[in-house]
Amino acid sequence: MNIFMFFLGLFLLIFFIILVILKRNCKTKIIGTFIRYNYYPGNVYVTGYAPIFKYTFNNIEYERQTFQTIFGKKIKQFEPNKQYEIYINSNNPKIFVVNKKIELSNILLLILGIIFITFSILITIK
Repeated sequence: MNIFMFFLGLFLLIFFIILVILKRNCKTKIIGTFIRYNYYPGNVYVTGYAPIFKYTFNNIEYERQTFQTIFGKKIKQFEPNKQYEIYINSNNPKIFVVNKKIELSNILLLILGIIFITFSILITIK
């Protein structure tokens, strides 16, 4: 069980690090059109939504889903066919974010990862 906890914690830490790096690399602000969102049902308390935007960069049109998951009622801030500022990675314009801030849900990943790794080590030491 402690190996499972360790690898789960490691996965959460790695996911947090990748998320931070991806957000940091999306520096170019452009205007994109919100198309729709994909719905990822979780449990009773958490449901994730991944917005899909259409945007043009260097004369190439993209219609992509962000890797960011928006939770709860925040998805309602986006109206179909309305334009919003998004941030893309100019070296890989297929990657974009709608919010560059590190949010509470991101920090929870980090905290849970640290907790799982710590408990797995403490259980092994006993």
